[in-house]
Amino acid sequence: MFNQPYQQPGTGLWIRGIVNLCYLALSGYVTCFTPFLRRNFGRGALGINAAIAFVIIMFYRLAHPESHMLGEFQLLWMAFVVMQWFRTAWLTKKGIAIHSRCDGYPWLGYALPFVKQEPLARVIEFLGLLFFGVSLGRIDMPLSAFLVFGSLALLVKGGIDSEIDRKRLQAMRDAEL
Repeated sequence: MFNQPYQQPGTGLWIRGIVNLCYLALSGYVTCFTPFLRRNFGRGALGINAAIAFVIIMFYRLAHPESHMLGEFQLLWMAFVVMQWFRTAWLTKKGIAIHSRCDGYPWLGYALPFVKQEPLARVIEFLGLLFFGVSLGRIDMPLSAFLVFGSLALLVKGGIDSEIDRKRLQAMRDAEL
């Protein structure tokens, strides 16, 4: 309150809305890849994010009509999303509790025998997607670029989510004190 410049009422809400919109777009873009890389999603994880991912893939396909693999990628992605929806419904029916917004567990990282913790599994997930994207460069450059930028988006979103979790834990510890 003291020595603070005057702000227009609602300015902070406007900026917060833009940040939330950017995070939603980032989450949608990352959802273009997570159905392949993760499993055990929450019931709400593949809702609006999957719709945004579908739109992103469609616009990317329209922007790159020369790509012969983007259509197959989209069909495979839709099949994996439907498969993940059925798996989530099956887990819920079995009584397994998963947070509704959980974006899955990185099975690809955990498939390696030396990986025991989720942060390392997510780094391996990023590296796997990056390697796969780079290796497709000679076959289909638009899909390769989509995957490489997706791996970077996966890394950025993972960092943001880790920071959000750290802040929430800090707030809980402060509330305890």
